[in-house]
Amino acid sequence: MKANIGKSDIAEFSKKYPLTPKLRKILEGGVMERNGAIFLTFLGKGVTNSTINGVKNSKENSLDSDLTGYEMILNKLHIDLYIPKKKQVRVYTLPQGIAFALALRDILAKEFSGDSFEIVTSIDEGPDTYPESCRVSFHKVRPGERWLRDDFESYKQNGLLVITT
Repeated sequence: MKANIGKSDIAEFSKKYPLTPKLRKILEGGVMERNGAIFLTFLGKGVTNSTINGVKNSKENSLDSDLTGYEMILNKLHIDLYIPKKKQVRVYTLPQGIAFALALRDILAKEFSGDSFEIVTSIDEGPDTYPESCRVSFHKVRPGERWLRDDFESYKQNGLLVITT
């Protein structure tokens, strides 16, 4: 199923599920570009040009042998780790993940208006059907590099949401 979410829907969702201060601070740090790769500044501070050149020049067929895979691995944020303990973490996790992904989409679209990105939100259910964990990651869309398969049903996660810019 694909859906087109408008700005009014995002604004309404953001009002209903405001980001926690920790997640908001991560987004306020912005995104950075280093040698063709895009990262959340919070997660990409230690990335060097030589590291990225090593990925670009890798001959191996591994998860991190292309920039798309490298971005997805480095940009993975475990949302449940940034929710205050006093909140019902498992009930609150998925809305925070979606709110984070939507806000990130707006930042990427503004900072890199000529590029396309895929923002992937994945969840694993706990025993009572609430998300046990939620992760958000993203990558720039590049010719010849893919991260996700077309068949979402083949993934082991209980839920997968992909937002594109």
